[in-house]
Amino acid sequence: MHVSKPAVIVLALCVAAPVAWFFLRGPGARPEAAAATPGAYPLVDDTAARARAPAAAALKASAPVSEVGPAAVAAEPAAPRSRAEELRQMLARNGGRSRADLAELRILLASAALELNGAERAEVLSAVGAWTAERNPGWALDLVAQLGEFRDRHGFVRAVVEGVLQGDPSRAAAWVGELTEPALRDSAYNVVGMKWAERDVTRALEWAMGLAEGSSRLSALEGLTWTWAQKDPAATYEWATRLPDAGLRDPMFVKLAKMVAVQDPQRALAWALQFPPGAGRDEALHYAVFQWAAHDLSGAAVWTAQLTDKRLQTEVEVAIARSWSNQEAQGATAWAADIRDSGARTAALKTTLRKWAEVNPAAAAQWIGAREATPANEEIFRSVTATLIESRPAATKAWLDAIAHPEWRAAGVQMVGAAPAPAPAKSGALPKG
Repeated sequence: MHVSKPAVIVLALCVAAPVAWFFLRGPGARPEAAAATPGAYPLVDDTAARARAPAAAALKASAPVSEVGPAAVAAEPAAPRSRAEELRQMLARNGGRSRADLAELRILLASAALELNGAERAEVLSAVGAWTAERNPGWALDLVAQLGEFRDRHGFVRAVVEGVLQGDPSRAAAWVGELTEPALRDSAYNVVGMKWAERDVTRALEWAMGLAEGSSRLSALEGLTWTWAQKDPAATYEWATRLPDAGLRDPMFVKLAKMVAVQDPQRALAWALQFPPGAGRDEALHYAVFQWAAHDLSGAAVWTAQLTDKRLQTEVEVAIARSWSNQEAQGATAWAADIRDSGARTAALKTTLRKWAEVNPAAAAQWIGAREATPANEEIFRSVTATLIESRPAATKAWLDAIAHPEWRAAGVQMVGAAPAPAPAKSGALPKG
């Protein structure tokens, strides 16, 4: 049979085209997997999660993620090697839609709180809190009950609050109101006040002042004040001076003064002197002088000696003695012994002598033992002894052995015998339920 040349060319192209397509396509190529259907727990686009919860996103990014489709079996992650890795895999799976997910997460969270070390535990709890805030904040109230230590509960709740607050501060505040543990609720209100004020001081202030419970309102205002004062300290101070309730006004003054004192003690001191008389003004002054003495002991002492207000001078001298004792307790004790006011002298020596006794109990005991056995000195001795029994039991014997006054030493031995036995170490077990 005769076949024309054009027909041969067409036939060759028909045979070669599929072969070429096969080799160019490659043996590993396949059509892209179809999009997951609703209800099949599809992978979540975590772009928003990375912006709102960086800790959770970091854990998610570090965990192996299975591909949707037929290749998922081959891409299953290896068995977890640690509790932290198990938690990472749990977060990487798109849970948060069923009670089974909650049950699994509850068990893993409780185990993490028990088995992980401090830094890794804090990181994981924070990540789980951020993850929960994004997917199902209502679960957080159930999950927080699995944590036995306050620091764990605080870190977890803080992450939830910060995550929810990114979207709606009022919703975060309402969620905090559902917490039943007072200390945990107050610490969370502090976070809400701090973070909300970063976005809108006016609305945050309206919310905080509207809280009915005293300690919660104070915690929220302290957090708000911390943020506000860094933006506009003058406006914050003016607002604080107009507060009619001294129970709120004084803590705000102290908060403001402490913020300034850490960076500029002398400025904080000048500022605190302008506060209205009261407990808040006094505490602010003491803190400012304490910080000044920590940086410039001689400068603070010279300034104090020039004060004409004797009551203020006396109180400031106590602050200097306490600050000095953190640097050199023996010298601070000698300086405190020369404070003219007897009440201030006793208060200062209780602190400085205790600090000295913690470092060198025999030398401290010899110093107080060489002084006259007055009621004031015996009060100092008893105060130091009680503190040593509680915080430095190993130093108590050396302290008492070096006391020169037999009556004091006998009283100290009696105090040791009457002291309660040390509490047994906690096992770390979480309450059941």
